[in-house]
Amino acid sequence: MTALLQRVYNNTTFPFSPTDTLSNDIFLKHIPTATYAIRYPLALPANLSDDHCLTTLIRFPGEIYYGRGVRQYICAFLAAANQTAFIEANASICQHEMILGAPLADGCLWLTPSSSLPPSGDANNPTTDHHSFVVYFARQSTESPVFAWFKFTFRTLLTLYILHLVWSLYFCHYIVLMDNLRHSAAGNPLLVHDGPPITSFVVVVGDPTYFILSHPTVSFILVLDVWLSAVYFGLATIHVSQMQEMGHYVLGCFYGSRTVWFAYFTMRVVAVLVKQLHLEHRFASVDPGILAVAVVVYAGPLAWLFSNSFGSSIFHFLWSLVGTSSQQLTTIEIFPGIVFAVSLLGSFPIGYSMALAWWSDRQSAKSVAPLNPSQFASATYNDFKQRFLLFLRSIFRSTNETEDKTLSVGGTLHRLFRQHAGYRKLPLFSLRASDCFVECRDANKIIVKKLRLSLLAGLDRQEDQGSDTAIRLCPIDHLQSFCTINMDSCLVVAQTTSMQGPTVSLSKSLLLHIGASQCEWVL
Repeated sequence: MTALLQRVYNNTTFPFSPTDTLSNDIFLKHIPTATYAIRYPLALPANLSDDHCLTTLIRFPGEIYYGRGVRQYICAFLAAANQTAFIEANASICQHEMILGAPLADGCLWLTPSSSLPPSGDANNPTTDHHSFVVYFARQSTESPVFAWFKFTFRTLLTLYILHLVWSLYFCHYIVLMDNLRHSAAGNPLLVHDGPPITSFVVVVGDPTYFILSHPTVSFILVLDVWLSAVYFGLATIHVSQMQEMGHYVLGCFYGSRTVWFAYFTMRVVAVLVKQLHLEHRFASVDPGILAVAVVVYAGPLAWLFSNSFGSSIFHFLWSLVGTSSQQLTTIEIFPGIVFAVSLLGSFPIGYSMALAWWSDRQSAKSVAPLNPSQFASATYNDFKQRFLLFLRSIFRSTNETEDKTLSVGGTLHRLFRQHAGYRKLPLFSLRASDCFVECRDANKIIVKKLRLSLLAGLDRQEDQGSDTAIRLCPIDHLQSFCTINMDSCLVVAQTTSMQGPTVSLSKSLLLHIGASQCEWVL
């Protein structure tokens, strides 16, 4: 293995200038052999005691992945009085990298003496050229073509499954809604208003992301998918372990953004515990757009920090949890490191959610103004991505028309969520972006009313929590185009309800009135 890697990666095949180190490539790749390497020019001391070995070790390329055998090799090299003789006797050190016992990659480290690098030495060790080295750490993937085809098939099936979920959990509900608006809107008491008659509707479709990110099977499979490509995840970690070549660093950060699935999966698991312990009020809903951007921002620097500090010793310990002492000298098992990485990256949104809930409670305690129902009906009460799109829309619109919030009604679920956190079915996930908006227009195509509708799938009716908070299901069929939640009896709803928005306060007698044809959208 070492012979192949040293043949591919050396100071001749990838030219190295000892006088102009800034022009040298740090990250190296050779596609035909499915290998890559990272090299650092280092000035290294000799006769170094084991107590100081780790301090020097963290300067080595890719050291976060060094197993026990590689670390012992480096410490023995640094302790040698004649390092050139040591290299001649011990040309390199290699290790096997496994995931749950399956071969993943082979990694090798070797040092090449170099002249004209900054010297290092002390009074008892006169400085010589042999103290200056180019250190190589190279890896070769052991992934077979069969496994590559398996991943392709797996991801194709996963894509089809996600498309199925997007349809069955979200878009199919638009068929019922539009059919109800088309056939039962005329004379619907919920659409009565002062002004010109409504002659048409425009349905503005929402974002189904909530239903995919919060799906337990999808989030688990996508965490698994990240580690099916553990070789490339390791490559991304090597990219971000250095900052000399910023192009590779940024590329590693973007690939590392896949770890956002660690966060979504952890949020899904914690959401179940939060519901069981009735701690919904301690957690705020996390905007998935902000989370995705945050992962791109913090995943790379976090990996860099672990790769260039004593934090790497945590992974050195984890690599050694599996296997006998003799196996640990030649092999590392990365699965314990996977569990740690998932837990670490997944903990950030949990902490953010708790901090956001604390801050919101503090701001609410300071505010004396009552909640305005139109606030929850407005399109601006939304997640970051939707607000950004609204901002772009306002820039490129031909007129300076702004949203008239007095025309907006609905958003009942969000008002309920604000008043009692237990109504959130998945407390850590934001439902807002999945809402749709129905623009009610008159004969001149002018919007006379705008409805904000949410899917009932995001509501926990608290049926097992007693009459104080439970939302009872109305047993009577209704002709209204969508669901409503209010304090009116069914007869009152059927005969006299007008489109005045949600009631101002909760009641022990909240009722859910299902729309025509079992419509799942609620005003």
